[in-house]
Amino acid sequence: MNYLVVDLDESLIKTDLLYEQAFSFLKKNPFNIFRMLLWLFTGGRLGLKNNMAAVIHPTVENLPYRKEVLAYIDEQKRQHHTIVLASASPQVWVQRVANHLGIFDHAIGSKDFNLKGLSKYHHVKDTIGTGHFKYVGDSKSDLEIWSNCGSAITVNATPKVIKKLRDQSILIKEISDKLPKSKLLLQQMRVHQWAKNTLLFLPLFAAHQLNLTSFLNVTIGFFSFGFAASAVYILNDLIDIDADRNHHSKKNRPLASGSISIKDALLTLGGASILSLIFALHVGISFLGVIFAYWCLNFLYSFYLKKEVILDIILLSGMYTVRLFAGAAATGILLSHWLLSFSTLFFFSLACVKRFTELIRSKNKPSIDGRGYRNIDQTAVLNLGIGTGLLSILVFLLYLRSPDVGQLYTNQDRLWLLTPVLLYWLGRLWLLTCRDEVHDDPVVFAIKDKISWICLAFIAFTIAIAM
Repeated sequence: MNYLVVDLDESLIKTDLLYEQAFSFLKKNPFNIFRMLLWLFTGGRLGLKNNMAAVIHPTVENLPYRKEVLAYIDEQKRQHHTIVLASASPQVWVQRVANHLGIFDHAIGSKDFNLKGLSKYHHVKDTIGTGHFKYVGDSKSDLEIWSNCGSAITVNATPKVIKKLRDQSILIKEISDKLPKSKLLLQQMRVHQWAKNTLLFLPLFAAHQLNLTSFLNVTIGFFSFGFAASAVYILNDLIDIDADRNHHSKKNRPLASGSISIKDALLTLGGASILSLIFALHVGISFLGVIFAYWCLNFLYSFYLKKEVILDIILLSGMYTVRLFAGAAATGILLSHWLLSFSTLFFFSLACVKRFTELIRSKNKPSIDGRGYRNIDQTAVLNLGIGTGLLSILVFLLYLRSPDVGQLYTNQDRLWLLTPVLLYWLGRLWLLTCRDEVHDDPVVFAIKDKISWICLAFIAFTIAIAM
């Protein structure tokens, strides 16, 4: 009888179940990190796996399965091979995957032993009664299995591993679906979202205190905040990986789709955090304090308040406003109450766009995955978003009649021309949102929208002729 043995982590699926479930466990309570460390120190890697398997179960339906590997399994099954799923992941998790796919004759996972390398080989041999089989694997640790079973099918293996297999003449097939890692990591860092960091320059320009030193400080702060935000995006995606796979667009993100590994994501998160701190220290201690405040807000949002209706929108809008404080900290400029009042309401409206878009795209689902909103909340979120947006423009109109304007602008009446532009842009944004023609994030929509750029150019021109 012919046998095909398939590894699970990074082979059949594009991810590692242990890493994924660790973040799912932390999402329930971030202090679970201490339980995990205790399990690791007292029982080693096997103890960690068995304890994790007892308290958390993967959602196997949405795992990023490799189509090429599934196609190969199907081909071998039609040639009457017995198909075995063998993994170092806990037995209960491996069995759940096997039950879901329904294509495996045996499912072998770690329970009494950590099934890796020779340990896995001997366990498979004892189970199927022979040491000769084809093995689908991906890593250096699988070399011991390939050397003993004599037949290797590699999945995204390194050139060094491929060379060793070829030297032994046991390589049968190479499966590769690698994409450019640098491009994927930039996507995961969401560098396009750095456009939000232009808000750091707003206090400088609004106060008309432009000078080279302040401009350079804000520019360095721009990059610091960019790396800080990227670290937050990666952490959020690690925590929300299961929910993202149920989302209409987030499922295509590099982490959710399995295009980059959790290990690479963690390394990138650490690197981005360190770079953010280096840049922040160059700007100053007060700016560093704003960065820490931003991280604390995101920690609260990610682990505790993401499912709290309305409060989550307030926190999302606060992520915009904190950038104004960062710009002020980088320059020593005191933020005006007018700017804070306008931005609080305006950014709340933009955050409502994000939630309303998710609600209308949830379609027949009674609620949004990973959020506290129900489908019936659409009207309430819509009214809140449009209402606060209009109130922000009212604040702007009141500002135009305040004494503060005369101190900054020679022709302050010309600033009134900004009002119809703001009304047009905000009204159009909400109209397109209701038509489901806006990206999940209004900032991404604005970056790609020609009309938004025209409005921005008109605003800049109007401010220039009013000075």
